[in-house]
Amino acid sequence: MVRVLAGFALGSVLMKNNGKSCIGYLDWVVVEPRFQCQGIGTSLTRRVIDGMKAEYNIKVLIADTPARNMPAINFFISRIGLTEKVPHVYMSREVKTQPEEPRGKVAPIVRMLS
Repeated sequence: MVRVLAGFALGSVLMKNNGKSCIGYLDWVVVEPRFQCQGIGTSLTRRVIDGMKAEYNIKVLIADTPARNMPAINFFISRIGLTEKVPHVYMSREVKTQPEEPRGKVAPIVRMLS
């Protein structure tokens, strides 16, 4: 008998104020296409959220997806109860073995979470 992974959900917790304030983040919710629309993603996601609430007493839950991914957006709104859509920008770059020196002078930016 061949076993197939139907899906998985992964979350992480950002602790602020020495752990007094915790934010839950849904990193991944993935369900094999042939198993979608059967409640698997909802069940997996709720278990991750329940675990974050029980272990870290999260007060806020965040998830993100590309703006064009309407199935995921609809899932987060209708199944998970997320409501606020906040636009933001993701930036990335390839990280090489030997980091390149920045061109020109670059002032460091530090943002402290309070």
